[in-house]
Amino acid sequence: ANAMSCDVEQGEEKALEKAGDAPPAGIGAAAEPHAGSGEAVTVVDGSSPAGLCCHRWHDTQGTFTVGSRTYHWSSRAHRKMRFPEAKEDAGRAESHPEKFCHRFHLVCWEPKIVTWYSCWIGVIANTLWVVNGLYATWPEQAFRADPEMISYWTGVIGALLFIVTGYLGYVEALNQTYGHVQLPTTTEGETKEPRTFRRPHVLYGQWRHPLRLNTMPSMKKDDRDQIYRLMKEGYPLVRDVETKHFVSAKLLDRAIELNGEAETKKMMIGRELDVRVGNHVARVTISDLKTVDSIPDGTKEEDGETDKLLDAILFKEPVVQKHGYRWWTWSPDMHCLGIFNALVFFVATIIFFIPAAAWFPMSTKQPTLGQTIFWVYVLQIIPSIGFIYVGHAAMAEAAGSWWRPSFRSIGWWASFFNWLGGYGFLLYAVLALPAEVGDPDCCNNLTKWGASLSTFWGSCAFWVAGILECIEFSSQHPITFRK
Repeated sequence: ANAMSCDVEQGEEKALEKAGDAPPAGIGAAAEPHAGSGEAVTVVDGSSPAGLCCHRWHDTQGTFTVGSRTYHWSSRAHRKMRFPEAKEDAGRAESHPEKFCHRFHLVCWEPKIVTWYSCWIGVIANTLWVVNGLYATWPEQAFRADPEMISYWTGVIGALLFIVTGYLGYVEALNQTYGHVQLPTTTEGETKEPRTFRRPHVLYGQWRHPLRLNTMPSMKKDDRDQIYRLMKEGYPLVRDVETKHFVSAKLLDRAIELNGEAETKKMMIGRELDVRVGNHVARVTISDLKTVDSIPDGTKEEDGETDKLLDAILFKEPVVQKHGYRWWTWSPDMHCLGIFNALVFFVATIIFFIPAAAWFPMSTKQPTLGQTIFWVYVLQIIPSIGFIYVGHAAMAEAAGSWWRPSFRSIGWWASFFNWLGGYGFLLYAVLALPAEVGDPDCCNNLTKWGASLSTFWGSCAFWVAGILECIEFSSQHPITFRK
């Protein structure tokens, strides 16, 4: 069972407030957030775009120090598993060698990262939509083929792949948003090993900001009630006396993963712990630390072989735990701008698929005007507005502001072209309505050079955004063009 701790001296409520602030690794370190290398991180400041009404966002930009170096942190770059940018010239030259910063990578092989699939499936979907817009605008270019059927099937398959991309983007946001900060570790450039996502430490079910810049929203009432219940039933709760931090099994696993078992053992031996069991508190000193496996399958407590059971628990060879993705949750942190955007985009892609798949079958069955307007045009206008919002919100996440641009950020440019693409798809539905409502022959030019062309240039904007996202993910170091 997971071991947890409690601040006995300050009461149960105070102890629960501390639960969200425990560090992921490096037991006993002075600073709570830690880089992927286990080095302590000191946070200088953080900022976020302005909230919507009373809905406040977690910080999307931050500055932190590791030793004598200062880094700029961005939530979007962090989610794409890129390095934070060193700020000082000396530290920058060592952290980001010129030969890696003055060029970019388009292609990488990262099959263990969900972002890699999202990027390339997105490129395929956008390419299909470029073909869709091409044949919708210039149907005479079709050679021995039906341009209407080409437009229909490229739209259906492209919209279906949009849904896949939207889901993978949601999975990316649910997981990689909370990953540990990864710093450049060599002056020789990027590591040759493919990146691997390691699930961060989760305490009491809380996924926390990688720089601990936010504790909002507070722990849910259900989680608090669960902890109170454990305390009342007498389950042991453990607190480190010196650091006042909660101790859990996942915390120790993470420390061993980052620092090694020998170093973690050295760090823990001699430390004092307060152990609360019901109404009793015992202060103990750690004399040893072992890594053990769970109770093996087939071992039954009723067998009465207590000694064998304890031997199996205490001395069985350890099993390496896998840290994979969580593929869904019904309770995402809606104060995280990246997660909120990903969920809006995912829902928008599902709605967008309906008109993409429905317009051709409906055209063969003579539907009413109201049915056509709703199923083909309204259901394209709604997700297109969602695409526009997501593009603008993603620009705000990359820049830290709703209105201030960030021309040096490739993530900002990718979001900008996604924003343009959303307008292209919106204009198609709006400009095609007059021909649908009135005489079809009265608006031929508006339909072709307004609606159909908007689909084409909107798809081209999405395609450019997809390529930029591939470059963004493939290039771990910041991309600069300084001489």
